[in-house]
Amino acid sequence: VFDTQLLQIYVAKGTYLPLYNAADGNYTADGNRDNAFVMVKNVQLYGGFDPDNGITNLTHQRITPSTTQGTILSGDLNNDDGANFTNNSENTHHILISVNDIGNAVLDGFTITGANANRSSSIAVYGTGVFGSEGAGVFVQNSSSPKLTNVNITKNKADASGGGIRIGDLSTPILTNVNITENTAGSFGGGMRIGNSSPTLINTRITGNIAGNLGGGIFNGSGYATLMNTTIAENSPSAIHAGGWTYWDNTIVWGGITRPGSSITYTTQNCLIEGSSNTNNGNISAVGIHTTDVFTDPFNGDFTLKDGSPAIDMGSNQLYWGAIGNGAAIPPLHDDKWGTDLAGDMRISGISIDIGAFEGESQMIPLIPDTNNIIYVDINADTSTSNLNGNSWTNAVPELADALFWAKIVKDPTWATTPLQIWVAAGTYKPGMLETSSFQIPSNVTILGGFSTTETNVNERNWTTNPTILSGDLDNSDSSNSGDAHSIVSFLNDDNAVLDGFIIEYGYAD
Repeated sequence: VFDTQLLQIYVAKGTYLPLYNAADGNYTADGNRDNAFVMVKNVQLYGGFDPDNGITNLTHQRITPSTTQGTILSGDLNNDDGANFTNNSENTHHILISVNDIGNAVLDGFTITGANANRSSSIAVYGTGVFGSEGAGVFVQNSSSPKLTNVNITKNKADASGGGIRIGDLSTPILTNVNITENTAGSFGGGMRIGNSSPTLINTRITGNIAGNLGGGIFNGSGYATLMNTTIAENSPSAIHAGGWTYWDNTIVWGGITRPGSSITYTTQNCLIEGSSNTNNGNISAVGIHTTDVFTDPFNGDFTLKDGSPAIDMGSNQLYWGAIGNGAAIPPLHDDKWGTDLAGDMRISGISIDIGAFEGESQMIPLIPDTNNIIYVDINADTSTSNLNGNSWTNAVPELADALFWAKIVKDPTWATTPLQIWVAAGTYKPGMLETSSFQIPSNVTILGGFSTTETNVNERNWTTNPTILSGDLDNSDSSNSGDAHSIVSFLNDDNAVLDGFIIEYGYAD
């Protein structure tokens, strides 16, 4: 019946131990260290509920998974694990096992901690071999599309590989908003080991993991992994061992990359990679950038983006939406459809998505209209003397996109009776760096072009003499339209919005 009507299981906060043997033929008995939670086809597990405090369904704000609160799946059968993972000799070999076709199965809102995969032999689960020294926290084998969302995989240990999670043999899991931290492996892949599989990681953090040989963060032996808005940092001995083809988009990789040979490669777009000077495909040069320039407090485990981080506003909205949007049209910025980052904050807070698992503080310029409710914009503003608050031609903000973004966020209700005016000086203005960038015009805002920066009255402007151009020619190529903006101007709920005195050119809606 689960094939037609998915079963959902809601799990309240607390710590849960696996009580039944995962092995075929023995799953009704207590298997001691062979106990594990086994994912079942089309069964969806949701944790983080607190019925005593009114958190009872998926519309409520569930408790964020961590090692001290929320819903915890633990391998510590004696509840006696000490610091540095001591007293673990009785811990289960695995905590969560996903093998074969599990359909639309989901694990959402759990912490997975305390497994000790140190057995040399294997057991059969649904006829598939589950190796006793791999994939301590999560073991995935020949498993199509298991979904792990809002999951914390931490403090697990494997003698061989995949301390946190092991993904093998034609598996295609999707990990969204997942923390993989402080796991260890005796050989490969302290955080994650990938073999002959195609996992997708979205808004995922892989930090503080250790491997005895290669790939402290990820060991990709022969997979085709996609990393989207993922942060990999402070793993040992390296961030990633790239033995399979890997696609990295909007991702931060800090801590070294190893490869078994020059024929093995990875593709990066809009990424920040330690030591890399590559600026093709939206990538950012990391030359001269240190870990403390990127993260808030990396040495104490805080990998959120610090103010002024080079990763802020530098990701690709189009790439991210391609991963989560299921083919739907790209929504406006700051729409709920973008979802949240790993910390639960709005995924896009600025003019573009940030690189990595966390969205930093928006770099929105705080503007102050003058007494006539006017913001001034001048592409040629002298930023060395202007305070950039936009309240005069002297203090003009250089970019129209910044002024419109500020107006869209502020949404002052008084503009319904006294519309905000944005006066724009002559020059050429671009909506952003991406083909999906657009000048988005909010309600009750009047944008006027054709100024020379000497005017004090709107009637003094001359848009023929002072051409104000909104251009989609993002790469300044003119002759080639392949990189031009799809839509140069778009109106958002266009109540009383006005655009007056502009030339609009080089849009290419392909």
